[in-house]
Amino acid sequence: MDRRDKHALYLVNKNRSKGTFKKGEKHPKAKLTEKQVIEIKKLIKQGLSNVNIAKKFNTKAYTISNIKRGVRWSHITNFGMKGVD
Repeated sequence: MDRRDKHALYLVNKNRSKGTFKKGEKHPKAKLTEKQVIEIKKLIKQGLSNVNIAKKFNTKAYTISNIKRGVRWSHITNFGMKGVD
Protein backbone atom coordinates (compact mmCIF):
# COMPACT_ATOMS: atom_id res chain seq x y z
CA MET A 1 0.00 0.00 0.00
CA ASP A 2 1.60 3.24 -1.10
CA ARG A 3 1.26 6.69 0.45
CA ARG A 4 -1.72 7.69 -1.70
CA ASP A 5 -3.63 4.52 -0.82
CA LYS A 6 -2.99 5.05 2.87
CA HIS A 7 -4.16 8.65 2.62
CA ALA A 8 -7.33 7.65 0.76
CA LEU A 9 -8.05 4.99 3.39
CA TYR A 10 -7.44 7.55 6.12
CA LEU A 11 -9.93 9.97 4.54
CA VAL A 12 -12.58 7.27 4.15
CA ASN A 13 -12.20 6.16 7.76
CA LYS A 14 -12.12 9.77 8.97
CA ASN A 15 -15.40 10.49 7.20
CA ARG A 16 -17.02 7.29 8.40
CA SER A 17 -16.19 8.05 12.01
CA LYS A 18 -17.98 11.39 11.71
CA GLY A 19 -20.98 9.78 10.09
CA THR A 20 -20.58 12.00 7.02
CA PHE A 21 -19.69 9.28 4.51
CA LYS A 22 -22.66 8.95 2.17
CA LYS A 23 -23.51 5.61 0.60
CA GLY A 24 -25.52 4.64 -2.42
CA GLU A 25 -27.82 7.10 -4.09
CA LYS A 26 -27.25 9.60 -1.25
CA HIS A 27 -23.70 10.08 -2.52
CA PRO A 28 -23.56 13.23 -4.66
CA LYS A 29 -21.83 11.42 -7.55
CA ALA A 30 -24.16 8.40 -7.60
CA LYS A 31 -25.46 7.56 -11.04
CA LEU A 32 -27.54 4.54 -10.07
CA THR A 33 -30.43 4.20 -7.66
CA GLU A 34 -30.75 1.44 -5.08
CA LYS A 35 -33.65 0.02 -7.10
CA GLN A 36 -31.41 -0.18 -10.18
CA VAL A 37 -28.62 -1.88 -8.19
CA ILE A 38 -31.07 -4.47 -6.89
CA GLU A 39 -32.08 -5.17 -10.49
CA ILE A 40 -28.42 -5.32 -11.55
CA LYS A 41 -27.66 -7.84 -8.79
CA LYS A 42 -30.58 -9.98 -9.93
CA LEU A 43 -29.30 -9.90 -13.52
CA ILE A 44 -25.79 -10.81 -12.34
CA LYS A 45 -27.24 -13.79 -10.47
CA GLN A 46 -29.08 -14.84 -13.66
CA GLY A 47 -25.72 -14.95 -15.44
CA LEU A 48 -26.00 -11.96 -17.77
CA SER A 49 -22.66 -10.49 -18.84
CA ASN A 50 -21.34 -7.26 -17.37
CA VAL A 51 -21.40 -5.66 -20.83
CA ASN A 52 -25.07 -6.50 -21.44
CA ILE A 53 -26.11 -5.28 -18.00
CA ALA A 54 -24.07 -2.09 -18.43
CA LYS A 55 -25.80 -1.35 -21.75
CA LYS A 56 -29.20 -1.78 -20.15
CA PHE A 57 -28.37 0.75 -17.41
CA ASN A 58 -26.29 3.11 -19.56
CA THR A 59 -23.13 2.60 -17.52
CA LYS A 60 -19.73 0.93 -17.91
CA ALA A 61 -18.96 -2.78 -17.59
CA TYR A 62 -16.40 -2.05 -14.86
CA THR A 63 -19.18 -0.45 -12.79
CA ILE A 64 -21.12 -3.70 -13.01
CA SER A 65 -17.94 -5.61 -12.16
CA ASN A 66 -17.45 -3.45 -9.07
CA ILE A 67 -21.03 -4.14 -7.98
CA LYS A 68 -20.54 -7.86 -8.63
CA ARG A 69 -17.31 -7.99 -6.58
CA GLY A 70 -18.74 -5.90 -3.73
CA VAL A 71 -16.40 -2.97 -4.32
CA ARG A 72 -19.40 -0.67 -4.83
CA TRP A 73 -22.92 -0.89 -3.44
CA SER A 74 -21.90 -3.64 -0.99
CA HIS A 75 -24.44 -2.33 1.52
CA ILE A 76 -27.21 -3.63 -0.76
CA THR A 77 -27.56 -7.21 0.39
CA ASN A 78 -30.29 -9.78 -0.10
CA PHE A 79 -31.51 -7.52 -2.92
CA GLY A 80 -33.41 -5.46 -0.38
CA MET A 81 -35.81 -8.35 0.39
CA LYS A 82 -35.76 -10.80 3.24
CA GLY A 83 -35.13 -14.40 2.33
CA VAL A 84 -33.63 -13.62 -1.09
CA ASP A 85 -29.91 -14.07 -1.73
